[in-house]
Amino acid sequence: MVKKKSNEILILTVLLVVTVSLNFVFVVIIQSSDQNSIPTKVLKSLTGEAQYGIVIGGRDVGFTYEVSDNKKTTTRIKPKPAEPKPMENPTNNPQITDSQNQKIIYYKSATGDVPILVDYSKGTYTISGKEYPIIIDGDPKEIKIENPANKDASAWVNPQYSVRFDAFIEQDFYNSNRVAIDDLMNKFADRYDLLEQITGWSSEQFIGQKLEIYVDGNGGSSCWSGWAFLGESHVSFSGVGFSNPSFCNVKYFDGDSFVLGNPGELGDRWNFMSGLLHESLHAINPAPVLSRSWLTEGFSQYYGLNILSNYNGNGFTDINQETADHYIQNANFTTNQGSFAEYVSNDYKDKFNLEIQSSQGYDITAWMFSKMRDEHGLDWQNFFDIINNNQETLDYSRSVGLATSTGDYTDTYVIDVFGMASGLSFNDTKEIWQYDGPSGPGWGVRNWEDTSWYSDLTPVLSFSGNNIKIGNQINVTASVYNQGDTSLIGVSVRFYNDTTLLDEQFVDITANSNVIVNMPFVGTTEGDYNIQVRVDEDNVKVESDETNNNDLGVVSFYTPNNPSCTYDKYTQTYRCS
Repeated sequence: MVKKKSNEILILTVLLVVTVSLNFVFVVIIQSSDQNSIPTKVLKSLTGEAQYGIVIGGRDVGFTYEVSDNKKTTTRIKPKPAEPKPMENPTNNPQITDSQNQKIIYYKSATGDVPILVDYSKGTYTISGKEYPIIIDGDPKEIKIENPANKDASAWVNPQYSVRFDAFIEQDFYNSNRVAIDDLMNKFADRYDLLEQITGWSSEQFIGQKLEIYVDGNGGSSCWSGWAFLGESHVSFSGVGFSNPSFCNVKYFDGDSFVLGNPGELGDRWNFMSGLLHESLHAINPAPVLSRSWLTEGFSQYYGLNILSNYNGNGFTDINQETADHYIQNANFTTNQGSFAEYVSNDYKDKFNLEIQSSQGYDITAWMFSKMRDEHGLDWQNFFDIINNNQETLDYSRSVGLATSTGDYTDTYVIDVFGMASGLSFNDTKEIWQYDGPSGPGWGVRNWEDTSWYSDLTPVLSFSGNNIKIGNQINVTASVYNQGDTSLIGVSVRFYNDTTLLDEQFVDITANSNVIVNMPFVGTTEGDYNIQVRVDEDNVKVESDETNNNDLGVVSFYTPNNPSCTYDKYTQTYRCS
């Protein structure tokens, strides 16, 4: 008996481990800890004038949000900043253990909260027993990852710039640059609002708490540098560059050449804003996107600039679109010479000879996004709608990717979403992105998986009776099958009488199973009723087959005093000739 009980305990333990493994659909991996895979700091010369450009941590290449005909404009009255208050002592937070220099956050995946242990002293995340480096943007020799709780509470001030984030400014840096910092952070609040509006992402959505932004003046020779993980971003500005009005100026394109004197609200120091946006977007990425360095850096590069090309503060965008595109296409941080063309000429590898999916991405991926926008009609709103409505598919993509050489979630799904948002089939999208030899024209993506693991919804309609007496109620039943490997949440099931909507219900459907959805129905006039069920009619959910989501049936109702009808007591229906 003792042995049997031990076996039962062993079996339950194995089942528990397997269940946790299957349900854990997310991994955070940002960049290799191998310093040889991290670009060294680069100084740029802008149109012949030697000056500090935006180095890796402060690179001036970024992201584009394409608005069809009208620019998005965010307008709000900026309140006077509240008198800064000392930061609440983080050591009061029971999640932080000073002796271990750690804290725990919880990523809200589609299948439940996933605990993540952050170790500042090691510069890592630990997820389900596996460590990954925290993302770093800049020269790792100049960037120190440390727990902000290690600084005395009086070392930080917490001015109230926005309800959407908490900003903690290093006290000495704030005292020396208060007017400039208040101005920058108040302007950032508007642009961060736009970033959240465009993406639909937020720190609250993914970890259940407001974004925390830490700002100091320890950027060394970089105009800005930074590091980030979920819910927390850190930006370091060059103390000299921040106080010197010309130190970090960056030229813009005026239609003929690159010049200073940018008319936008940020003037020539718009690179500071791109840095804040870059790190903040990392901190609000869905975790599976953040886990793939080439994608998360591409996103932050793209939007770090193109929020600025879409925001209109004083009748001018912060920078024009030509400027944003130029600094994406011609930046020199990850390719041999510094452009998408050089990436192509290097057999679609970055300057460390890494294939794009093993690369940090940065401007290479950002330029791919730009080409999808300009050459293939990418609708960014469609992209974010698909991602946000299919978090369960994004999370499950890790399970698919674990069997690949990368050991992380499959990139195939995100690339496919770019195609869907552009009105392209998967095969058309793959033809654009896939590596097809040194001469192209594909964009160098080598790791692909099929999409057979997508969900596939199919309904079967049935009725509890037919030839029913007018006024009597029947049950209309839809058995909705999910013949795919991905469980779905919040699937729409609609019932129609011809074109008239009768009912809509939302259901969760586990992979390779079905759910029963019932609707009561009463016929009010004699005749046949064409009842139809349509599952995911608006194509919100990603499926392998979108053509089999409907089923149709006919149910008849008759007047009982019709002389041609006789009542069958066994079937409790009328038979009419």
